[in-house]
Amino acid sequence: MPEHEKPELQKICYQPIGVIHSPYQTRKQAPRQAGLTQGVPAQVEIFPQWLQGLAGLQRYQRIIVIVHLHSDNPCSLTVKPHSSESERGVFATRAPCRPNAIGISAVTLLRIEGRILHIEDIDFIEGTPVLDIKPDYSHRKNH
Repeated sequence: MPEHEKPELQKICYQPIGVIHSPYQTRKQAPRQAGLTQGVPAQVEIFPQWLQGLAGLQRYQRIIVIVHLHSDNPCSLTVKPHSSESERGVFATRAPCRPNAIGISAVTLLRIEGRILHIEDIDFIEGTPVLDIKPDYSHRKNH
């Protein structure tokens, strides 16, 4: 489709449903990805108006947390990953400096106490806004 025929897309806005409470205070303290943080405890605090949305989530051992990467990360379309000698496109990496500052992390759900999800394996920093939570269907508990 020629450029002049493409429909104009609206800007998208999201409202956080909660916030991450993490032992990591800065991006430098946080690991590059959740797989490097096994056993590190953290919490997801869900805001009161979203509490009903947690019903049934305790049936899953792992959940996917979707966040807004709010720390100062200027966007770059090419990055040099830690494990690489050369640059590659940002969409071929998990780098936090993205056109849309959206992050995802699969974490272990330990328990839910009211509005607090006790989790492990987080790689986000303190105060990170949570946009959504999804169950990891491949890790359903047996009860």
